[in-house]
Amino acid sequence: MNRRIVFALHVLVSALSLSPVGVAASTPVARGAPVAPVAQAAQATPYVRTKSSGTALYNLPDRGAAVITNLPAATQLAVHAERAGYMEVEPAGGFEVWVFGQYAKPTDMPGVFELTGNNVLMRPRAASDESSYPLGQKLSKGDRVRLVGRADTSKPIIQDWLRIAAPPGTRAWVLASETTPLAANEDARALWAAAAKTAQSATKPFDPALLGAAAATTATAAAPAVAGTSQAAAQSALAEAEKRMVEARVAAKPDFSAAKAAYERVLEESPKGAAADTARLRLEEIAARQEIVRIRADVEATEGVRQAELAKADARLREASVSQDPMWGRFQARGWLEREERPGQAARYVVRWGGKTVTEVVCTSGRYDLAAFDRYEVGLTGVTLRGAAAQADGSSDPMRIDATRIEVISGR
Repeated sequence: MNRRIVFALHVLVSALSLSPVGVAASTPVARGAPVAPVAQAAQATPYVRTKSSGTALYNLPDRGAAVITNLPAATQLAVHAERAGYMEVEPAGGFEVWVFGQYAKPTDMPGVFELTGNNVLMRPRAASDESSYPLGQKLSKGDRVRLVGRADTSKPIIQDWLRIAAPPGTRAWVLASETTPLAANEDARALWAAAAKTAQSATKPFDPALLGAAAATTATAAAPAVAGTSQAAAQSALAEAEKRMVEARVAAKPDFSAAKAAYERVLEESPKGAAADTARLRLEEIAARQEIVRIRADVEATEGVRQAELAKADARLREASVSQDPMWGRFQARGWLEREERPGQAARYVVRWGGKTVTEVVCTSGRYDLAAFDRYEVGLTGVTLRGAAAQADGSSDPMRIDATRIEVISGR
């Protein structure tokens, strides 16, 4: 089974699974370039924000751990776990990490690298010693990441450390005491979407100098002008599609139709290349998410029917219980008084109980206006004008009572 199908299935299975923090808003999403997400729990955990500027983001839940970056004040964070006074979080604007160039190769999309090995470690510093302990998440073969810097451009890429934008789902640690929960009236998902858009719009254009002079020259010479133009158009269309995807993921009622159309436009612009590969992967994800929405709708519809049937059963039980009440016997008839329309015949008032018509009611004295008691539960006493009678067609007429006293038992 190829990697794209596996990823789509992963999205479906994860979203339907039970999370220890409950079913919540959509999972935080990527900023910037089209990159493959790090595997993670399907549901977003609670949101908080940093109290002040310079909040340290650590690679481990320890004050002596390596600082990956310092976050600005009011940075929104999705909390995935808590441990010993620390929170494992993903900032809305993302952060940057280091990977070794031996496990990455350039693609035909400017600044985007593809991983060539599995279990590639992401580190807080350009080093592999104990001072730069890797993060808990790892990259896999075929994942794509955006290059933002290098440790030493004089070295070949395969011998250098590459600074990349961490893919969505990558997490690090902050002190819980340096965060504060969002206010009760704040829309966490809307704020997250806004922060993701801001981070995406602030992404700087790729600097070809990061590839090194020889690599940049080779890449330029190898790419025909027409192909470059097509790839640029596809990249622009992909950026727009990614924004639509972000909006759909965080919406209260997700609708991926706009994102789907946008990714299909990417394939029209350029059926081949990195942008096309990403678009196809996203389309597979959308198909899986739409299937999740359909399944959930079916579950909700089934639950609605079940609740309605349960309510009916409860009502029958209540009626059966009430009919055994000692007070029941002081009335000649008891139940819900309703006006009954009959095709080809005059309307009449009847008392119904347990879904059955038990008595026809009249008031020849004029003491009671039966319309005033329509849809009330009443108890009746009076003169029996007729007993229940069977008809020639197999139906039956209920007993008829001329009411001399009507008591209201409960309202509509």
